[in-house]
Amino acid sequence: MVRAASLFALLASALVFAAEPVRVSVLYFDVQSNQKELGVLAKGLSELMITDLVQSTDLTVVERSRIEDVLAELKLGETRFSDPKTAARIGKLIGAQFIVIGTIVEAPKPGGGIGPHRLLVRIVDVEKSAAMAKASIKAELDLEDVFATEERVVAEVSKLLVASGAAKVANEPPKKAHKLPVGTAVKYSRALDARDKKDKTQAVKLLNEVVKEQPDFKLAQLDLLNLTK
Repeated sequence: MVRAASLFALLASALVFAAEPVRVSVLYFDVQSNQKELGVLAKGLSELMITDLVQSTDLTVVERSRIEDVLAELKLGETRFSDPKTAARIGKLIGAQFIVIGTIVEAPKPGGGIGPHRLLVRIVDVEKSAAMAKASIKAELDLEDVFATEERVVAEVSKLLVASGAAKVANEPPKKAHKLPVGTAVKYSRALDARDKKDKTQAVKLLNEVVKEQPDFKLAQLDLLNLTK
């Protein structure tokens, strides 16, 4: 009888473990651009993608604040995260099975000047410490509407996660009512960076400017509310 009860408990434990949701997160993209101000865009892009992945998949998405905690613990602030092995190491520490990594690359422009920017995105299987086969995405960065680019990438990431068996649901991320120019996106990213560095005054100042420039930017509104309540 005791043996049967122990076996039942073991099976129940196994079922609970099997039912645990898959966890995914988005690391900061490496930025290779002559426009130095785009370097900080990695934080804002990660925050936008994490928020939309929560709404478009059935996965558990690790918050950016948890990534910041791990990066601080490991002193990896200046690390390039587009390396699958580095991403897998961070993924294990934050408890994620899959990590989205990427690079923002400025393409050469004939005749010189600032060229177009492209996003090169991959999904890393944390257990294997390697990028998933056939799980890569290329997209043009729309400097007039970062929302549009981010939504396209999230939609493709969601589909790839379903194709891999990690997710069961891959809905289109919610469409934003208005555009997000890259200048406002960079300012939002700077606000996140200031908040990460515990500079509340600067974060509030920048978020107020972002909301003034883009009154329909709900995520920025929520961040501002959380800092000022």
